[in-house]
Amino acid sequence: MKRIIYALIAILLIPSLCLAGSMGNPLDTTTLTTGDLITSAINNILYIDGVTYAQTSAGIQAAVDALPLTGGTIVLPAAEYEMSESGATGYCVNINKAVYFKGAGAGFSSGDNKTKITRLKLKAGEDCGMFKFQDSTNHIYFSGIEQIEFEGNKDSVSTFAGDFIYFDDVSDAIIRDNMFRNIDIAGNEGIIYFDEESWGNWVLYNDFEDSGSATGVLSKRKRTWVIGNHFRAVDLGIRFTGVGSSTQAGGWIMHNDFEEVNTKAIHLSGTTAYVKIDSNYAMDCGGSGTYSMIYLTATVNHIDITNNTIVSGASQDYGVELASADNNYINMINNDFSVASTPYQINASANANGVIVDIPADGKIAFRENTALQINSAGDDKNISIEHNDTDGVITTSSGDIVLTPETGSNVTVSGSTSAITSSNAALTITAATSITLETTDIITDSVSTRPVSIVLADDATTTLPTSTTGILNIFAEGDNDAGIFFIQDDGTSTLSLTLAGSVASTDSDGDLCVITGADPVVIKNRLGSEKTIVYIYAPYK
Repeated sequence: MKRIIYALIAILLIPSLCLAGSMGNPLDTTTLTTGDLITSAINNILYIDGVTYAQTSAGIQAAVDALPLTGGTIVLPAAEYEMSESGATGYCVNINKAVYFKGAGAGFSSGDNKTKITRLKLKAGEDCGMFKFQDSTNHIYFSGIEQIEFEGNKDSVSTFAGDFIYFDDVSDAIIRDNMFRNIDIAGNEGIIYFDEESWGNWVLYNDFEDSGSATGVLSKRKRTWVIGNHFRAVDLGIRFTGVGSSTQAGGWIMHNDFEEVNTKAIHLSGTTAYVKIDSNYAMDCGGSGTYSMIYLTATVNHIDITNNTIVSGASQDYGVELASADNNYINMINNDFSVASTPYQINASANANGVIVDIPADGKIAFRENTALQINSAGDDKNISIEHNDTDGVITTSSGDIVLTPETGSNVTVSGSTSAITSSNAALTITAATSITLETTDIITDSVSTRPVSIVLADDATTTLPTSTTGILNIFAEGDNDAGIFFIQDDGTSTLSLTLAGSVASTDSDGDLCVITGADPVVIKNRLGSEKTIVYIYAPYK
């Protein structure tokens, strides 16, 4: 299943580097003359040739400045570029327009392989970050970085008190297939940082290596998609703070792996909502204090934590820790945290409401801090599910109470194959000196499928989504590579967020792959002129 998702994401996203209006065209650089600027309906393209534009930070900055205000693509051929601060700006290169940087490749290299790598190396003695995307007047759309190795040279530079790659007021950026290594930044700042005004950005298939003081990806705004990355020997893998809202998806953290991460693999904080954390892996993490693979603090709501695994490690304290403040409507389903000493740690100060969790193999969920924990049902016709597949499921409390509080007039029922405990009052209180054991064969889950759907539609034929619920729809038509990303709302409104390739629309228009707004559920219609196989992934957040 993981391979299928990876393949589909690749099919959906790769066309975004090839279509008109995008910033990332694959290029045959042999057709470019020295320092040439190609102007076309698709892109403005500059080639860093080492002559007209030197293969240094100053040459790259000159190429950025030479592009028109609409931006373009800068091609960085294989070489090692010496990077130093531009003036007193705090960064080597300052980008105030939609620029897509395309290198020749990134990765560990030696000998002849060095000729295949675009490496940007921070000069010894520098105290700065690498790239800053910021336009003080306009929002920047469709920038990106691809196939570049960023060498922070941490043993030879000063510790920088800022973020390494800084995105300010940027949307629809794609950062993919890069390597970030040996970066020394202070205060757990981000190797990649999206500020409060940046949204709809993608971080795909990158390597973050040997940067012990840094956070790999730090985002402070909605719709951030972090997929398929590798994090090794960083302080913290991914942190979302203030990401998402009651009407906007926070984003996806999916198919990433974390190795020897110092503190936490994933940390959600601030008012963060509607985030899906799925199919991530942690290996040998936790070298500093208490380790949690997934750590939730502050006001974190509507989070799906599914299919994640701690593979190995002696310092694995918690799989998921609900630490403090309001943690509401958290679904923790089908995770394998058996390596952790406590798979699920729910602190009393977490004020957890509407939490759904499957009991791990050892049957233990910990409620700490010697005070009562209250888990409330979400409302009418809502269930609190405590589930287990094995012989025994045990919830223990070292001191204090566990209180289940349904809506007034409702019951709490704990039932199994041979016995049941039922309260006819508004609440059921179960008190035990040591433990409560539940045995059951009934499984109730609230997970969201990420499985792709494939359907053959004749010309002008339609199909519908299962339901119109706030979420993200990735869709494409085989053959023509018509592809797009749509934001779906509860009332059936369909908004085209990004055209990845070909012709897609949110209206019923001839010649397009249509995701028609206004119907409930939303209608998908083939108006491409012939029979097509339509493939989509629909990820609802409610």
